Amino acid sequence: MNALIRSSTMWCIWGILFSCITGIASAQTVRLQLKWYHQAQFAGCYVAIEKGFYKDHGIKVTLIEGGPGKNQSQALVEHKADLAISSPEDLLMYRSQGQPITAISAIYQKSAVVFLARQDSGIVTPSDFAKKVIAAKSNGGIADFALQFDALMKNLQVDRSKIVLVPFDTEYKGFMDGSVDITPAYFTGGLIKLLTWGLNVNIIYPGDYRVRFYSDILMATDDLIKTDPGLLQGVVTATLKGWQFAIENIDSSIPIILKYARIKDAQLQRKMLEAAVPLVYNGEKRIGWMSREEWSHMHDILLDQKIINEPIAPIDKVFTNNFIPTTFTEPTP
Repeated sequence: MNALIRSSTMWCIWGILFSCITGIASAQTVRLQLKWYHQAQFAGCYVAIEKGFYKDHGIKVTLIEGGPGKNQSQALVEHKADLAISSPEDLLMYRSQGQPITAISAIYQKSAVVFLARQDSGIVTPSDFAKKVIAAKSNGGIADFALQFDALMKNLQVDRSKIVLVPFDTEYKGFMDGSVDITPAYFTGGLIKLLTWGLNVNIIYPGDYRVRFYSDILMATDDLIKTDPGLLQGVVTATLKGWQFAIENIDSSIPIILKYARIKDAQLQRKMLEAAVPLVYNGEKRIGWMSREEWSHMHDILLDQKIINEPIAPIDKVFTNNFIPTTFTEPTP
């Protein structure tokens, strides 16, 4: 029996103790802004709602769907949401501008961003991106796609003068008809759709080229962290418990996901959830855990790209592990 399964008893104990200590009498409503459309990418949240994990902590979570043109950090800053799931790149940019938002959990320990080219294109590494049409334009695109593309090009010193950047297309029409050579996608979403549609692709992982990022971080304002840490403890505990359940019980999680998902395709949602498992839990660190080393790495990439103009010091300002339950062996920070 592995550490992930053994920890289930600890989750129960944690929830019971938390409820006893706080003595919550009525549910506290929390608005959670999602990063993207409803799909298996947010399985842990759906499970936590349907299994009553949030309710166990006296919390009622209202999910706000994301999508193109919706900025999760901005939703927090403008108080349109209480919590948000976004990219670490977005948080670092806002934090560098003086906006008081902080990561309270990294749901995906590894970024789901990949770059795809047709299998017969001869494009197999980022060095092959020169003189190609790439759907990673920052203006109107998805933040982590554009930022990781920029980091790859700089790391490998690729000549960008003849690269044609076009906006990312959620339907991949240009990539399908051949007018786009390379498209970014999420390993847990777009890639699966393209494979399902019968397209054979070469997959380029930014992490193989010194571009490592977390993905789907849960974040809150510094004010909420200060004024209601008990609420955040409950949200983080329930969300991560939801993810643990989803990972261990894929079959019974699919009907829950389909209740929320825009695309009511059980096979597609299953593939998305299965792809997410190694990104959420790799057997080394407990679910949700964040390290100073990884945040420093992400910060330094953005600073080097001049995405942020001034260093954030200390880097510990941008994240906290204080709300993550101790259910696995303590990792080295």
